[in-house]
Amino acid sequence: MLLIMLTACNGSEEVRDEREDISLLDKDVEAINITEMEAFNERVPDSTVVIDDQEDVETIQSIIGEGQNSRQPSISDVVDPDYEFEFGKLNYYIWLSDRGGLFQDQRDNDHVYPLYRGESQVILEIVEEALNE
Repeated sequence: MLLIMLTACNGSEEVRDEREDISLLDKDVEAINITEMEAFNERVPDSTVVIDDQEDVETIQSIIGEGQNSRQPSISDVVDPDYEFEFGKLNYYIWLSDRGGLFQDQRDNDHVYPLYRGESQVILEIVEEALNE
């Protein structure tokens, strides 16, 4: 019985550690890999760009990190994402438009996080500039 209780406690501790790892705000991010997407898990060939301008990295990191406080249930039939953002080991699907957007942690596809119009526009400008270089 004691073994079962210890195993159960360790399992919940691992889940808590994994959830804490989802936040970007405390991560030291030097660059973001951005890839255009054709569909979920299907990238546009040769479309990956690296954003390493520290101001742009911190801006995107802050918007996504703060946005993780606005978790909402995911819709079961979601349109294909526009981009994949890779912050080291943390990957996100991103939907962007000049009217707003969404992002989703790839490890938690039961939830999405909204982006306000201004936030989406800022990220979109950074991404478009990087893709056009």
